[in-house]
Amino acid sequence: MWHTLTLVGLHHQVNLHFLFAGHTKFAPDWCFGLLKQCFRRTPVSSLKELSDCVQASTLTGVNIPQIIGSENGPPDVLLYDWPTLLAPIFKQIPDIKGHHHFSFSAAAPGVPKYQEFWSSEEKEHMMLKIPVAKVATIMVFFIGFFRTGLFSLV
Repeated sequence: MWHTLTLVGLHHQVNLHFLFAGHTKFAPDWCFGLLKQCFRRTPVSSLKELSDCVQASTLTGVNIPQIIGSENGPPDVLLYDWPTLLAPIFKQIPDIKGHHHFSFSAAAPGVPKYQEFWSSEEKEHMMLKIPVAKVATIMVFFIGFFRTGLFSLV
């Protein structure tokens, strides 16, 4: 939706289609399954032990841990509380996890169309709590503010 709201002229429509739960054939799902099996039988009480567990979860070295900070200091990658930041601007789509097809259009900014299945009835939902013109201004301001490192919601 961000692209259809703010990048005028670049994207007229964005469509997102998600597979049903349990029907994905995604390699990371396999890797997380292997990690889950190892994690269940391994005592983990520190970041180092978790890293070792990830490394030991596959014999071929497919799972490679990437530490982004230390237990004693700030993370190397900044994390933001996006739901809290976006709550004053957007309304949530009801039962979003039950829908698999979404369409965002520049012709109807802030009003995505969504369907449970490809053949299901198409529904619309007004997501914006504020005028469209203010959304771009606010988001550009926050992104610039985050990049300065002066603002964090974590």
